[in-house]
Amino acid sequence: MFTILLPNTQICVVERLAAYRGNCSFRVYMKSKSGRYGIKIWVGADCETLYFLNLQIYTGMQDRKQDVIEEKRVVTDLIAPYYGSWRGITMDNFFSLIPLADKLYANKVTHTGTMRSNKTEISNPFLDNRPYLALQKN
Repeated sequence: MFTILLPNTQICVVERLAAYRGNCSFRVYMKSKSGRYGIKIWVGADCETLYFLNLQIYTGMQDRKQDVIEEKRVVTDLIAPYYGSWRGITMDNFFSLIPLADKLYANKVTHTGTMRSNKTEISNPFLDNRPYLALQKN
């Protein structure tokens, strides 16, 4: 008999690189990763048990349209089974987008993540008011 594990309240969306140097049409090169060559996998995992909930292998751009944002599509695909559960999704700056956060909240899922300061969605008052810069100058 199998037991179905329901994820806890926090889910993490991350990008993994499975090191692989063989012949593969969707092998990628990522300079920042330790393996550098391999197969990119997007993972939705339970933060407490560390079990994988959903996986997606990157085989190239799915939709080559200009209006489709790859990061938004990936997170939507990984998290769709948990819509309406008010679970918290944690992700890094690669996936953090304001339109994605709005879509997740509309589907009753919360979002926590970091954002790069060069994103166009961040307004100037947030960028100009950096108290840590004033502390470093003193």
